[in-house]
Amino acid sequence: MNVTLVEQQSVLFGGSIYENIAMGKENLRTVSIDDVRQAAEFALLQQTIIDLPSGLNTRVGARGNDLSGGQRQRMALARARLRDTPVLILDESTSALDHISRALMMSAIRHWRRGKTTIIVSHDISQIENEDFVYVLEGGRVVKEGYRYALEQEENSVFPKFSACRGLLTTTARQYRRGHAVCYIQCHTGVGVRSKFRSYRVA
Repeated sequence: MNVTLVEQQSVLFGGSIYENIAMGKENLRTVSIDDVRQAAEFALLQQTIIDLPSGLNTRVGARGNDLSGGQRQRMALARARLRDTPVLILDESTSALDHISRALMMSAIRHWRRGKTTIIVSHDISQIENEDFVYVLEGGRVVKEGYRYALEQEENSVFPKFSACRGLLTTTARQYRRGHAVCYIQCHTGVGVRSKFRSYRVA
């Protein structure tokens, strides 16, 4: 598989933390305990695992319901890290994290994904850096595209309007944000980002 998708509602199974992360590899026999620990550390799960009574062997409950939303999202990111495919799609995959944890997680993802293609769908434009390539979506259609630094300089671009809503609490701003989403490319390596990906595994 060349594409991994991590969604907002992360898919977990009723096994242990170890088993859920190890599923990132197609052949579980090739996964070592160190592989899983490194993936968990990447996803900022080390303290959570230490605090649990059975550590990596702790059962997560049906669909991971014994964990918080943020813990489930980080589990899915740990699994994606272990899989390490050429293309990674993140769809609001850090939305349940607090601001500090989200910033740390995105920094770790950027470091990991250097030289690879990462497509991130988000309503949180604070994650987007100036050199990221951005697609602004409205009603499922791309209404604007370009690097963030360029889009913000365009007077009639929809992106500055979206950006301006970040710190506003007005009804108009909230409605505008609900109607728009941003899909941005962190690292582009020649993969056709407009192509329809026919095969991917859900993290």
